[in-house]
Amino acid sequence: MRIGLYPRVSTQEQAVNGHSIDEQVERMKKYCEAMGWKVFNIYTDAGFSGADTNRPALQRMIKDVKGGKLDKVLVYKLDRLSRSQKDTLLLIEDVFLKNNVDFVSMSENFDTSTPFGRAMIGILAVFAQLEREQIKERMAMGKYARAKQGKFGGSSHVPIGYDYINGILETNDFEKMQIIEAFTLAAAGQSPYSIAKSLNERGYTHRWGNWNDRSVRRALHAKTYLGYIKFNDEWFKGEHEAFITEELYNAVQKILDSRSAQHSQHNRRQGKATTYLGGFLYCKQCGAKYSKNGVSQIRKNGKKYEYNKFSCNSRTKRRDYLVKDPNCKN
Repeated sequence: MRIGLYPRVSTQEQAVNGHSIDEQVERMKKYCEAMGWKVFNIYTDAGFSGADTNRPALQRMIKDVKGGKLDKVLVYKLDRLSRSQKDTLLLIEDVFLKNNVDFVSMSENFDTSTPFGRAMIGILAVFAQLEREQIKERMAMGKYARAKQGKFGGSSHVPIGYDYINGILETNDFEKMQIIEAFTLAAAGQSPYSIAKSLNERGYTHRWGNWNDRSVRRALHAKTYLGYIKFNDEWFKGEHEAFITEELYNAVQKILDSRSAQHSQHNRRQGKATTYLGGFLYCKQCGAKYSKNGVSQIRKNGKKYEYNKFSCNSRTKRRDYLVKDPNCKN
């Protein structure tokens, strides 16, 4: 018997339940020794959710199953294979059994080589999916409760101006100064692009790098700097320090809304097509995007044709933040 072991654990599951990869592998190996089975390969997905099948090790195992390299697939528990009822049934019936590969789950003690084992698949898959949905609901409730208490819910994208320390947004004085400066310049009528250029020229940077008009605009719209925490579409009074006043925030929003309305009125070209390749072309040398840079004409068979010319943004230098390599010659 050639056995494929499939251990999986998500980051959240390991933190809460302690289902470590090493523990799963050790128990499955001992099970194989007791059954007299030979382990062909171990397909490990560490830190991957069981919500879908987009997992590298699982895809390799499926390839080996279809290639006739395995006789059985062994998991420590059914929900290690998947927490989706639909995916569980598809994997077992349309991948494993279709290729004459049996599926064994240690914890539930069933084997698809038996009629009873096959009958249990659907029942257990329902409960695996139910547990996943309950975990998501509990996590959402926990984040909502933290937001109501004024606490930041945690994210890989901590707002500029703060450091996330021990579950609390602590003020980063250097970045706070930049946020206040951005709001002050915006209130004086400067555009996000001009503000970004001004901040960069003075050597200011934040945790994510240099400023650009998008990062400035995002900061100017954020109520985080008024001292609020957002969860879904609701804002709650936060525990962290506010950087600006309501008056300054409202003044800046009024200017931004006015500028946005003017831009829409004067620059919208309804019914007129833009370039087909806009946003799709990249420079192979420096990685910057290509943008339309004029229109040229060509004559062929007595007819005149127009075509768009594209150039590397690093070479045209239209926007500082679009430049990847100032020396690019493409």
